[in-house]
Formats: sequence, structure tokens, C-alpha cells
Amino acid sequence: MNLKKAKVKRLHDDLYLKENRYKKPKDSAKFLISLIKKELNKNKNKKKILEYIDIGCAVGELIYALNHRLPNLNLTGIDIIPKLLKKARLYNPNSTFYLKDINKKNFSLKRKYDFITLTGVISIFDDFKICLDNIYKLMHNNSKLYLHGHFNPFPYDVFIKYKDKKFPNIYQSGWNILSLDTIKKYCSKKNLKIDVYPFKFKKNLHPNKKDLVRTWTLEHKNKKYFTNGLNLLLTKYFLVISKK
Repeated sequence: MNLKKAKVKRLHDDLYLKENRYKKPKDSAKFLISLIKKELNKNKNKKKILEYIDIGCAVGELIYALNHRLPNLNLTGIDIIPKLLKKARLYNPNSTFYLKDINKKNFSLKRKYDFITLTGVISIFDDFKICLDNIYKLMHNNSKLYLHGHFNPFPYDVFIKYKDKKFPNIYQSGWNILSLDTIKKYCSKKNLKIDVYPFKFKKNLHPNKKDLVRTWTLEHKNKKYFTNGLNLLLTKYFLVISKK
């Protein structure tokens, strides 16, 4: 198949409809919340209610966790899949949700946000700059962007399309691996400050035989990595980005 002419789609997002991690959030969500708490503790005497947006919120599990742990946040979520947002609204009736695509050049929201999260999303896009340029528009001088995903500590960007035998005529996306160097260069051009936090995962995850695209863990030289059925070796980070 000619990749230039092939259909490229995301078929894997329905998995969120089958999961229920509202009351038991992922370790990555717990780590993110700890980073946000640290920032809130620095700003005790500032605004009491802070604006928060989760981009690519899926079914709103992170928003639910934040709502029950950090009550001084006004929570908003956006996603491009209506059935995911329907479930998000069901579990988060007091939060705001928008059906919007962060990766469109005409993306716009009138409000600025104190906290912005983009977790596990940037690896979908071949041109990540559209997404980050749109997020930049949502930031004021004291905003914090928490960017979570797998990034390459070596100076190479990797762009991946894969085929599932169940869908032989469709290439799927979602596993691009941008280098930390690429993100740092983008931030430098935008005059943004970036702090890098390796995500140290302590638990052992095992392969899900029904869905081998989901990640599991393996160890090499006493260091834990993530992998999946695409035979990738993944290193995850939290990148905290703010205006200088």
C-alpha cells in the first residue's frame, strides 16, 4: 500500500468507553495532580478559582480526579469524539465540555486558562506545531502547560503509522515519538520556559492480549520502560511549560 494515498485514521479511542478509572486514577494522573498542587501552594494568595482545561479529555477521568481533589479549579475539557464527551459529561455534570479539534488552524476559544493539560495526545499529530500554537493562544503570562507523553531523549523525531490485521486497508496513528530536543527548540522560539520531569513508573504492567496496542512495562538495566505490540521502547515524561 502506498502510504501517501492510504487512509490514516484513529480507531483505538473507543477503548476509553470500556474503562472506568474515575475513582482509581492512573499513576500518571496522580503525578500530574502532585505537580499542580505544588503550583497551587505557590499561589495561595492569588486567584481563588483558577481556570483549567484538559485538551483531549476523552471520557473525563482526569477531570473527575481533579474535581474531587482540587475543588478550587473551574474545569473544562475538549475532545473531537462526541461519544467520549457524552460519557465525560455524565461523570462531570458541573464541568464544561466542548467538541473542538486542537489541531485545526481555525481553532479558537475566547478564554485564557491558568492550567492546561495535554496528556497522551501530541503523539497523534504529524505536525505538532499547529496543536502547540493553538495552546499558546490559550495561555496568559502565568499559565502552566502540562504536556505528558512519550518523548525521545535522543535527538530524533519518529513518525509512525501502523496497520492492524483487522483493518488491512487503514493505517492508524497515535505513536509518533518527538524528541525532547524538538520540544525545547519550539519553546525557545516562543520564549517559553520548559521543565522536564521523567515519569518514573513503579508498577509492572502486563500485556493485554485483547489489545496489544496498549502499553505494558519491561525492565532493562534496572530501568523501567514502556512497550507495546508495535515493538516500541518508550520513555515517558511530564513537560511543564510556561511563559518566561
